[in-house]
Amino acid sequence: MNRLYRFFRHAKGNFYRKSLVLILLSASIPGLVIGGSVYWIVSAKIESALIESHQKQILEQSRNMDEQLNYLELTLSHWAFEPRFGESLQTLDFVYHFAETRDIYKTLLVMQGSHPLIKGVELFIDRPSPVRFNPEYNPPNDQSQITYFKQLLSRGGTAYWTNSSQVAKPSASNDALLVHKIMDMNQNPFGVLVATLNREKVENMLKVLNPYDKGASFLMNRQNEIFAAVQSGASSPNEFEAAIKEAVMQVRDDERAFSFKWNGDDYSVSVGKLPRIDTEWTYVSATPISAITSPIIFVSELILLFSISGFALALALSWFASNRIYSPVKRLMNVLAGGKAGGWSRNLDEFQLLEKQWGHLSRESSLLQSKLQEQLPHIREGFLLQLFHQYLNRYSEQELKNRMKQYGWETDGRQFIVTNVQLTGFSQSDGRFTHDDRGLATFAAANIIQELAASRLKEFSVINFHDSSIGLLVFASDAASARMELLAMSKELTQTINQILYVRVTITIGKPTDLVRNIPAIFEEASQVSWARIMKDANQIIDMEQPDAALDLGAFQYPFALERDIVQAMRMGQQNDVERLLEQFLNEVADGGNKEAVVKQSLLLLVGSMQHMIMLSGIRLRTPLEGANVFDSLLQTREREQIIQLICTKVANPFIEAMAERTNTQVQKIIEQAIRYLETNYTKDISLDSCADQLGTNPFTLSKSFKQVTGINFIDYVTDLRLNKAKELLRETDMKMNDIAESVGYQQTYFNRIFKKQEGITPSQYRDKSRDATV
Repeated sequence: MNRLYRFFRHAKGNFYRKSLVLILLSASIPGLVIGGSVYWIVSAKIESALIESHQKQILEQSRNMDEQLNYLELTLSHWAFEPRFGESLQTLDFVYHFAETRDIYKTLLVMQGSHPLIKGVELFIDRPSPVRFNPEYNPPNDQSQITYFKQLLSRGGTAYWTNSSQVAKPSASNDALLVHKIMDMNQNPFGVLVATLNREKVENMLKVLNPYDKGASFLMNRQNEIFAAVQSGASSPNEFEAAIKEAVMQVRDDERAFSFKWNGDDYSVSVGKLPRIDTEWTYVSATPISAITSPIIFVSELILLFSISGFALALALSWFASNRIYSPVKRLMNVLAGGKAGGWSRNLDEFQLLEKQWGHLSRESSLLQSKLQEQLPHIREGFLLQLFHQYLNRYSEQELKNRMKQYGWETDGRQFIVTNVQLTGFSQSDGRFTHDDRGLATFAAANIIQELAASRLKEFSVINFHDSSIGLLVFASDAASARMELLAMSKELTQTINQILYVRVTITIGKPTDLVRNIPAIFEEASQVSWARIMKDANQIIDMEQPDAALDLGAFQYPFALERDIVQAMRMGQQNDVERLLEQFLNEVADGGNKEAVVKQSLLLLVGSMQHMIMLSGIRLRTPLEGANVFDSLLQTREREQIIQLICTKVANPFIEAMAERTNTQVQKIIEQAIRYLETNYTKDISLDSCADQLGTNPFTLSKSFKQVTGINFIDYVTDLRLNKAKELLRETDMKMNDIAESVGYQQTYFNRIFKKQEGITPSQYRDKSRDATV
């Protein structure tokens, strides 16, 4: 016993002895407490929580399934009112009018591919010689087919669901069918559109309701007939399905879930309704409770078993674990002792030595942190160089501000003022620097700007471009006062640089902006103004907010503003605006009495700026500029229209098309929401702006997307919608003209004028004409 005590007392340090006792206690008691609690208390609660979570999951999946079916119904209704499915189909010779026949064929193909649940779409037209498209033109020669379609046509309602077992469909499978009738002007059905659901896709959709290896899920119609089912793991599938169906029919309508027992297994059965057009479906999902709760029961039993076993092994494992845990501490202690095992006192607490060493490492860390702070100005300058050169255009405004905050700038509640300082006059005989010494002069000027700005401005950054130009970015909480300080500093800076460096200075102070993304454009504008004024061999201070800050090019003024608008229109993908702005650019440079050489030089500068923007955007065109030498072509082309066409087809349009291919939009979804919104609110005062606000987009995107998807612009669509509703009221009701106008969102005088403009006759004449036609 004494030998064991001496080994325990002297073999390790104080930390080892304390940790061994703690592990012994920790390994013995908590395991039993936790295992018993999990097995008897927690497992029951987790089991009920898992079942409840499973029910919520099934409900959510049923909602997703309902949304898919709703979208399918809306899609078929939309197609059923296509103009090509008008009443002219009752008399159309489909063999002679092959173009119309081909259009119907293509339309049915598009409908067939418009939704993943659609297996096929058929069109049947009831006339003396019935016509069928499936989707190709295929006159039915089998009386059973004609009887099948006439059954669909004779059933009540404009649209409804049915399945093959309810009609005499010449098919062995029991498929779900979505039927939509086609009406003539008098609302008499003369044909049907029939969409057959893909049974495999429907079954895949049902599998989501029961992802386990055992159980079943199926759909029933209003007649309690099962037309889609998925089963797994049942010994007698048909009997299991029939038993669940009988149990479902006996429960109350408000009961969404109940327990069901089959062959010794307990099942959780979830039931829900899917209201459909002219019918109602019932979905049923039966999942074995054991499949849901078996993991937690298995785990809890394992915990209990391991806890009991662990109690018996606690002593041996505690000793073993203590040694393994202590081994890295021992190695660390030996390292701190100079690499000699046992080179430290056994009576010393190990962590006292670690604390001492930690202090030493902290001092080294502080030294490294100070070195990092020394490098921070270079990191900040690198970020600003990328920003000013427009390499960060892909970042959003918030992302740019977050990066600036990381580098120590305050951006909240700040405005940004950009100043361009351009050094000139290197060729003067009395100058200290030659043209080859621009980098050295720029470095000296940047240091002077840094010192003067520090005495006048609170927060700023100086950017040395090493090409005789320096940028100054001011973070101003009060733009007006900061601008006054900049103007005063500019005068002092001009005098200082003249006296010390013997060069001229052109200082251009840009307009303040609240957005970081605008900084490159403002600096580019300031640089262009500075460049235009460099030819004057004198100091200049240009305030871009003053009216006299316009570019002065003597007899010729290059339209930088139009160039910027053209480049921006390219970025926005606005082909029409690019062409319009190009025409305006050419008119401005050509109609001022300038020679052709000056005009061509302006065009070459413009194309160079456009190519520069394309390069910075990171887009690589498939065939850069379509393999054409645009500059040579511009020099050889003399007609204005040809020049505009050349620049559009060779430079602008390829870039815009490449931009469109990589843009990820939800145009189709937005327009569908817009159409639903218009159909619901057409009686109200609707504008493009109000509709865009409702959908959470901007008017320009909505207008462009609406035209792209529907083929007509937004206002024309609203007008057609209102006039169609008005014509329906004129044909079918005796309402007064004023009431009809108000019911479709118009004043009567404007309603009469736009109705005649669109239809060629007045509303009263239209009502009389439609009634004469019915008589």
